[in-house]
Amino acid sequence: RQRDDVAFVRTGGDPDGVANEEYFGVVDAERNPKDAFNALSGIFAINTSAGSDIPYADYNSNTILTFAEVTSSGQTEVTESAAGPNPPSGFHLQGNYYDITTTAVFLGQVQVCVGYDDTGLTEQQEMALRLFHFENGSWVDVSQLPNNILNNVVCGNVTSFSPFVILKPNQTPVAHAG
Repeated sequence: RQRDDVAFVRTGGDPDGVANEEYFGVVDAERNPKDAFNALSGIFAINTSAGSDIPYADYNSNTILTFAEVTSSGQTEVTESAAGPNPPSGFHLQGNYYDITTTAVFLGQVQVCVGYDDTGLTEQQEMALRLFHFENGSWVDVSQLPNNILNNVVCGNVTSFSPFVILKPNQTPVAHAG
């Protein structure tokens, strides 16, 4: 779940079964996603441990993952690159490619959140950004909307890893009064 007043949120449950929320991150007043990611240092382990709602952060690529369920611990890594498969027709890159790998064994979905630089983007263009995942030889839109434009983060849910990319439509949709 996303909130505009904190960088990232994960939910969990108390041992007595009462739901609670644990907030990871801080208000990002300067709209700089690096501030939020740097503030998280020390919270996340480098290895991905077994358990439920397991977070992993890669500070260099401004990427945070939250695994629904990890059954066997492992090493998770995000490799950022300027090279990757061509974007689908109608879109162009907003940043780099992110190749995510893990040796951890996991079940269910993983929320993938990637920070972006909003320099030169209008609010409407930020709302139009999409997170794509390269699956079976083609790009698939996995975006979890709306985008968190306060903290410059686009998220999506997946069940496997391979390259990810933030894409911007060639033409931003225009809202019409009706």
